[in-house]
Amino acid sequence: MSSMTLLLLVVLIIVISGIGIWYTVKVGREQPVEHDGDVSQARMKHKLSRNPVLLAYALFPVLVILGAIFIYLFTGG
Repeated sequence: MSSMTLLLLVVLIIVISGIGIWYTVKVGREQPVEHDGDVSQARMKHKLSRNPVLLAYALFPVLVILGAIFIYLFTGG
């Protein structure tokens, strides 16, 4: 895998993840607000930890990019 291919794949991952995050936030804002009564105040302060979908969107691309770089570096890229 050449460095240009790796760069193209990383950019593609970033674009797809960005579109996914944007769409998820858009749909989330259109939903009616429902409040959970048994959630602690500390957890309610952090919007990212309240929404596991956004957490997955934040972590998945980072892990994929790190994995691609790891494979590139240790397979003789």
